Amino acid sequence: MRYLLALVVLMYGVGNPAHAKWPTTIWTVLEEKESWLGAKQPEGERKLFAQKYEESLQHASLWFQSMSFKAPYQLNDKKRFDFKGDERYLAYLKTDTTDLSSTHSSLGYMRLSTPPSFLNPESSWDELFTAAAVHELFHGIQKANPEYYKYSSIKPLPPGPKDCDDGERGDEWLTEGSAAAVQVQYLERTRGYIYGHAFNGSPRSTWVRTFDQPLDWGSLPPEHRNTPVKTQHVSWYCSYGTWYFWYAVGNMLGSKDPQDWRRTAYLRYIFDQKGSWEATGLAMVDSGLKQAAQELDAINLYRGGLFSLYPQFVAQYLDVDRFYEKVEKATMTTPSQYETTSSLEGGAIDPMATRAWRFRVELPRNVTPMPYIVRFVLESPDQGSLDGLHLIVDSKVIDRPVDPDVPYSHTRRTDRDAPNDQGDLEYFVRIANVAQDAAATQPAEFVLRVEVEGFYGEKTSGPSNETIAGELAPGFEISGPDKYWTCSGGDDARASFTIVTPEGHANQLERALAQGLKNIENDLDRAELEAQGKALEAGLKLNQQERKKFESAMQSMLQTSGISANVEQAVGEIRRKNETFILANLHGTNAEGACNVLFSATLPGRQPAAQQIAGNHFSMTINPESINDVFTAVRDMAATLDLSEFDLDNMTEEQAERMANQFRQISLPELDLPVFNWTMCSGDRNCDGGVLTLEHVKYDHLSGTFKFQVSRGNDKDESNEYANVTGFINITSSQTESDNSLLDFMSRGQRAGEPLYMPGIEKLLQGGAMFGE
Repeated sequence: MRYLLALVVLMYGVGNPAHAKWPTTIWTVLEEKESWLGAKQPEGERKLFAQKYEESLQHASLWFQSMSFKAPYQLNDKKRFDFKGDERYLAYLKTDTTDLSSTHSSLGYMRLSTPPSFLNPESSWDELFTAAAVHELFHGIQKANPEYYKYSSIKPLPPGPKDCDDGERGDEWLTEGSAAAVQVQYLERTRGYIYGHAFNGSPRSTWVRTFDQPLDWGSLPPEHRNTPVKTQHVSWYCSYGTWYFWYAVGNMLGSKDPQDWRRTAYLRYIFDQKGSWEATGLAMVDSGLKQAAQELDAINLYRGGLFSLYPQFVAQYLDVDRFYEKVEKATMTTPSQYETTSSLEGGAIDPMATRAWRFRVELPRNVTPMPYIVRFVLESPDQGSLDGLHLIVDSKVIDRPVDPDVPYSHTRRTDRDAPNDQGDLEYFVRIANVAQDAAATQPAEFVLRVEVEGFYGEKTSGPSNETIAGELAPGFEISGPDKYWTCSGGDDARASFTIVTPEGHANQLERALAQGLKNIENDLDRAELEAQGKALEAGLKLNQQERKKFESAMQSMLQTSGISANVEQAVGEIRRKNETFILANLHGTNAEGACNVLFSATLPGRQPAAQQIAGNHFSMTINPESINDVFTAVRDMAATLDLSEFDLDNMTEEQAERMANQFRQISLPELDLPVFNWTMCSGDRNCDGGVLTLEHVKYDHLSGTFKFQVSRGNDKDESNEYANVTGFINITSSQTESDNSLLDFMSRGQRAGEPLYMPGIEKLLQGGAMFGE
């Protein structure tokens, strides 16, 4: 046996830090003392219990020792804490076989349960009980730190509601939760399988908790609990349920490989700290996690302590409804908007807590393939609160914008998400609350908005421009000389617009470079995360080395290129302008099917205002769906051409013929060219340029009427024909002045062939991916 254990030590020691020597790793397990009688050696079947526990404790002691954990605060068989010779650590078997709980007292006294299933476990829950001694041994290790022992022994009251469990202590979210995580990690390492969460078939809910409740709160009384596990044997100690957090942190700072010593060793940096432990110990936990990430060379994404790790835990591990006592559910159509606030959702989000929503977006059937945009925006009336809030969509923590004045938002295109069996899209949205200084996190008020397409029509309350009499219907309408100068959309019209002021334009340009660099950093973080997920240490190390080279080269390029100076000069020129631009993209229908309208206007002044402007200051073009199809076909065609063999500067006649043959094989959609005969007048004295009367011009609302003439040539007498175009526009946005973004506008729902299509423009948006998802 000792030879076998020596091999185990060698196995554990490979790649591990040089371990501190314990006074012993040998254990003796005796029967618990009965009244005045002394402890005695177990007999019969009880002897089998003792032997199995002794082997488990010895095995675990070698494991903890190999990771340089301190020797436990634990009595030895001489009833002392000091060692002078061949003493062994001592534990006792409990006499009551129905009592399933094992304990470790403040006096270093370990009592182990003896359930009948211990010797022959049949389920994962039975397996968990076989490692109970490892859990209690870790309590001894925790108490080996005098500062932590003193803190955990004074029984601080837990935070939270006044009716919190009287038997709970303020440290137990850490003390019990981490010991429970170690218990599971030990099982996974020795059994060679992933244990999974206690939701998966557990007959008890002891280790199950919801995370709407702050991570560092104690247990709640039964009338305030709503656990999904409904059984007759229910334990409500939510502190044990935090094991899933400590388990997840081990995976993040180490890996998911059960043999990776770092997934347990990181806890040493928490419990070995010198200094004062207060309240729930949140400050010391935060400090210890930062040190562990540094010492264990964790990936960059996890080096910010609880501020980094807790949101990632929510994103990667709390990704189903059962981890929350309450999940708000909302069904949205296209287009539509949902908004809620903390005042409507039970108040501010507590520190180290999470709120959850599940959104279902019902996509229309048999419509244009143009994708919809789903936009999630998180705001707070208090900037200090917003600093601690984290927006999480599905399994992704949304990156914060570089510019603090830009809304904390995330957009998704419906063509890039997989629909469910009903053809709808689902998004699981959470808001987590933890600040940079985790212990100083305050309850956070919030506003959550979710938009499908984001822009839609609505009735106005009345004209703000007195030259307009009456109200405009929601949407837009254009009537002209033929079927192609007609396009309309009602209150469900797909329409978007942006108002670009000189200051807003300059701000966008300033943040574009910084946001692009931030997005590169986020891409590199995701690359490290992916490499870590593959559990290939060599691949992760190579990735990290390449990252350092790339970042160094990027920094050198920025310093020598002069790009910052060029941006600064352009920003200055833009800010000096005295014009405000309006751009609108309208998607409607006419007799031929779908139509796309691009509308633009130039207003005098540095801020938008309701007014009338002449025709030479606004323009409008209408494209049928067929033109988009042609451009799409051309794009697809270009992707099929093989030009690698051609020297375009010195092309031979034979090569030119071969290239021409490639083009002849391309079949493009037919285009009715006469539709382009009618054009908006420009420089023609006989043509009425018209007028645009703007009723409302605000960042969240654009409405007005217009009239102008279009012209076309007459083949018979070479003179021009003229026709009138009239219409109105009345569309609404939930955007604000700080949301003013030309880049965001140009990224919305565009396809190849459409006037505003700019491939890759989303790479410069907040949360964009410069290297692709």
